[in-house]
Amino acid sequence: MAQTPMLVDEMNYLANIHSTFDTPETYHSAGEINSFVKSLHTDFKTPLKMHMEGFKYKEIAEKLEMPIGTVKSRIFFGRKKLQKMIGN
Repeated sequence: MAQTPMLVDEMNYLANIHSTFDTPETYHSAGEINSFVKSLHTDFKTPLKMHMEGFKYKEIAEKLEMPIGTVKSRIFFGRKKLQKMIGN
């Protein structure tokens, strides 16, 4: 079965999936989002920032010396607070 060649426009569209979704970055600059994150209470800010930087829950729990359930909870509620601040 022969494949139909993909048009350049189609390849660009498929490669740039982020442009097809409404994300906070669509409406706010990275600096604005970082300032929202910085304004969070440290209990939420530290685990959330670490998670955003790519740390796994277990790694965050070990580094912050807290139970993994607490880490997950703080990240969840930190995201909720951040969403409320951003307005989405």
